[in-house]
Amino acid sequence: MLELPQLPVMAPTSLTSLKLAPRLPMTQVAGTEPLSMTGTREQEILNYMAAMKGAFAETKFANEVSKKRAKAKDRAMQRMAER
Repeated sequence: MLELPQLPVMAPTSLTSLKLAPRLPMTQVAGTEPLSMTGTREQEILNYMAAMKGAFAETKFANEVSKKRAKAKDRAMQRMAER
C-alpha cells in the first residue's frame, strides 16, 4: 500500500487576523443615464442589444414549440396505448 507523508500541524488562526478587500463602489444600472460614447460605438451597442433580444426571442419560441410538440406526441402515444 502507498504511504502518504504526514502533513505538518498548522497553527490555528482567528477571524480577526483576516483582512478583507475593500468593497467596490456601487455602479449605476446601464440605461439610466445617456451613454457618453461616440455615435458609431453607441449605434453598435444598440444594434448588438437588438440582435440579442431577437436571439432570445427565437430561442424562447423554439423552446415553446418543442414543448408543445412533445406534449402532443405524448398525448398521441397515450391514445394509442389506450386502444
